Amino acid sequence: MKKRRLPVVICVSGKRRSGKDFLANLLADRLKHRGCYEVLICGISYPLKEEYAELNGMDAERLKFDASFKEHHRADMVRWGEEIRANDPDYFCRCDLEISIRSAVTC
Repeated sequence: MKKRRLPVVICVSGKRRSGKDFLANLLADRLKHRGCYEVLICGISYPLKEEYAELNGMDAERLKFDASFKEHHRADMVRWGEEIRANDPDYFCRCDLEISIRSAVTC
């Protein structure tokens, strides 16, 4: 019988362009290499970028990882995200949590 692993959440915070994604990817690679964890990297801004991209007919992955593309759309994306959070401050955090829970259930 396969032993079920308990979910572990590691939060990485920092200022814009401070290396959060780099650190998250480094940790993920090490944990996967050890074979002891299923790993999901879910940035707090990912749900915002995914919804914004869908509403505007853009590639969400490019919006997440292409720095110049992201910077080009940043002002409008921030404005839109602030409008959403003004009505529901926890909206994007709940989206991330739901993604994480779904992932943990399928491991």
